Amino acid sequence: MHAGIQISSFRPLMTDLPGLERVLAFMRRIGCEYTQLQWIDRRIRPRDVACALDRYGIKALGVQDKARAVFDDPAYYLELCRATNAGDLCVSGAGETGTDALLKELDSIRAASGNTSLTFSFHPTGGDFEEALDSVMRQSGELRLTLDVCQAHDAGRSVRDIIRRYAGRIEMVHFKDRAADGALCPVGNGVIDFEEAALACSEAGVGTLLAEQETWNDAFCDVGLGFKYTRKLAAKYI
Repeated sequence: MHAGIQISSFRPLMTDLPGLERVLAFMRRIGCEYTQLQWIDRRIRPRDVACALDRYGIKALGVQDKARAVFDDPAYYLELCRATNAGDLCVSGAGETGTDALLKELDSIRAASGNTSLTFSFHPTGGDFEEALDSVMRQSGELRLTLDVCQAHDAGRSVRDIIRRYAGRIEMVHFKDRAADGALCPVGNGVIDFEEAALACSEAGVGTLLAEQETWNDAFCDVGLGFKYTRKLAAKYI
């Protein structure tokens, strides 16, 4: 198992190319080699994102965004996948579209992509854990799952059970933590049991654990701490 960082953690810092390069330089400095792309300002061209990733030796495993954003401009997201050699396009939030529309849109994008090696995945959020998660995954046998441990925890679902149920269809899992007061905090500093989650990921053959923290006091300090802890677990349960 690898450890990486979900780059959406740095959204406010990635409003231009120098900001993105500052983030990538930090990630490389702390030993991070893997990421999933999300919420990089779209004024930064995909080819410039790709050049920056190459410059700092960081591999994009996939591209993620909210379902409505992807469906409104699929050409942009397919180009970002192509330019960065990201192998997966992930959409989050079935509540924005409904299950049937989500699956129909994904089928349309898959057909338009012309890329038979590109995989597609679903990232459940909020109310998706009540019905949409199992419905979406049941109706589309090809679709993969990108799981957020914190989202599952908030929904009262067992992370271990979800990972075991969809073993073989999960390549990336987001490790995001929540403090007792409800605020997001560095992974390993909150109330979520990541030891159990990491063990379940190992048993299910998950490839990458991505540290994530979208709100923080200091992005580099807090996300860096979370990545250090996530990397320790990835090495422990390899």
